[in-house]
Amino acid sequence: MSTQLFEDGLVRLYIDKIAALGVKALQGADVKPEVAAVVDEAAKHFAVVKTSTEIGNLRWFAGQLGLRAEISHPTQPQYRATFEHAKGLADALVKSKQT
Repeated sequence: MSTQLFEDGLVRLYIDKIAALGVKALQGADVKPEVAAVVDEAAKHFAVVKTSTEIGNLRWFAGQLGLRAEISHPTQPQYRATFEHAKGLADALVKSKQT
């Protein structure tokens, strides 16, 4: 059995959780602690998955978070900020795993 670099479906699960938090942010909620918890949950899940690589999933996750931030509508800055915050956390995890 070969190992994939990343699993899009697995990563999408956590992207969707961040998106839901983005909606809460649009309603005025401070979601930073919850975003950090989701990123942590994702990283822990990526570390134990056997069918894809931890670093590959983390990189794909960070990239998808950045993409979602970029394509968010300009009238929804809180939504974009949620994805940007999550991307910053994911990028830090990628960097820590590379050293």
